[in-house]
Amino acid sequence: MHRNLISAGIPAISVLLLLPCVLPAQAIITGRIEERRGERLAPIRHCTVFASSLDDGPLVGEFPDSQGNFLLDFEPNGRVRVGTICRGYRVVAVNGRELSTLTYNCSQPGRCADVRLTLEPLAVVEGHVVDQNGMPIEDIRLELTHVGGDRPSRRHNKVSDSSGYFRFYYLPPGTYELGPNTHRGVGQGINWEGDSQRIVLGPGDLESGVQVAMRPVELIELTGRIEGLPPDTNQVYLELREIASGAHSARTVQVDSEGRFRMPGLPGGKYRIRMNPMAPTGEMVEGRQTYLGSVELGMEGAGRTFAAREPTRLTGTVEVEWTQADFGHRDGVSFQLVGEDGYEESLYAYPPDYNYETSGLAPGRYKLKVSGPGPKISRRNRSGEWEPFDEVILKEGTTTELDLHFRFELGSLNVFVRPAAGSDDAQQDRPAAHYVIAIRGDDRLQIYPTDQNGLLELRYFTRGDYEICAWRDITRRQAEDPTTWEKAGDAVRSFRHDDGVDMEITLTAAP
Repeated sequence: MHRNLISAGIPAISVLLLLPCVLPAQAIITGRIEERRGERLAPIRHCTVFASSLDDGPLVGEFPDSQGNFLLDFEPNGRVRVGTICRGYRVVAVNGRELSTLTYNCSQPGRCADVRLTLEPLAVVEGHVVDQNGMPIEDIRLELTHVGGDRPSRRHNKVSDSSGYFRFYYLPPGTYELGPNTHRGVGQGINWEGDSQRIVLGPGDLESGVQVAMRPVELIELTGRIEGLPPDTNQVYLELREIASGAHSARTVQVDSEGRFRMPGLPGGKYRIRMNPMAPTGEMVEGRQTYLGSVELGMEGAGRTFAAREPTRLTGTVEVEWTQADFGHRDGVSFQLVGEDGYEESLYAYPPDYNYETSGLAPGRYKLKVSGPGPKISRRNRSGEWEPFDEVILKEGTTTELDLHFRFELGSLNVFVRPAAGSDDAQQDRPAAHYVIAIRGDDRLQIYPTDQNGLLELRYFTRGDYEICAWRDITRRQAEDPTTWEKAGDAVRSFRHDDGVDMEITLTAAP
């Protein structure tokens, strides 16, 4: 055949192109993805199944066939997990065990695992917000709080549309409380209040026709006079922020030649008031936002006289340091000033310079608060060095320059599990592969599987006091039962984890 090709004038290189291409040997994971509805299981065809390396990231993704079967092939890798992207579903079991993922050793060519992923549909809650006459109400902020199930205290927020309609979706099973969230801003004119209601959801439930009934709340008018305004000022921008909840109302109001104003439609409460004069063109006068004072509406609010003081400003830069280079807010950092009356002011610093600036603060003493794992706060002193720092005193009419340094000390936790003495795994010298580790503390329970070598690696772990134990297999319901821990006896370990500490624990599994 070669002789005929060459004699026909086909170059030798063409012969090489006709030879079969040999691909490198691949690791293979096979499996099935299915949906659970009650006792019935059915294949899922529309979701992506993927393999991902704990060390190298995503490897491959595929759609299953009409029977839910899938095959994933990729270059061999030592620690591989299988997952799915499936909108409206969540993984509830892997190979019949109540875990969301397991780790497999796929370091050699050939099939390394057969995985059965069981999913259940997530639930939906929808309905309307209405007044006492059954008429729809627009722009009501609703909060749905998960108070029961495996994710306690998780909150979802929605706003009713022009027909009063709202819809919460992708909800895991559990018990929820639904009610209006009136602490996310107050409205001009009519304000509303309503009661919460409990909703119990199962997998895939559609809870439709829910009504959230609201009733009007009596509102208060703030009147007063502002002294010391710039000449020819006929409008000011007033912002009221409730000290207890952070709810705020802000709007432009008219002032007469003596600085008198009216601001109707406010709920009762204790507020701090800021003011910014408006130019005749209708724009805010730059750099003139100032603190007017505090007022308790319902107890006072009629005829109060306020002074337009010189602005009190705080400005500076923020440097952020993370002990883990790949962890952090690359799009900016926020921190809070907490006044002696409990008032909180949030400030933001954004890249590339991480500068921040605010004005209109009340004079006084403020504590600095930074959210995140183990923050250490420092300020730059006059010598240019960083020193520990946690509060600032702001003086009326002055600008305080404050350069800050935030260090977030992230710790890790590695747990190695040995099989229980006398168990089949121990007698045959097998690792504690795919055992279940439960960690309880801080009023929450965390459950993780070990990898194929009996190891659990948590790169970021928060400080606190904990108890930890490992079992060959256990469900969340069993792990939530205190008697399960009592029966485990000496297999339960107590430990304290601190910020910035990389900790290792070796456990022997409970029998």
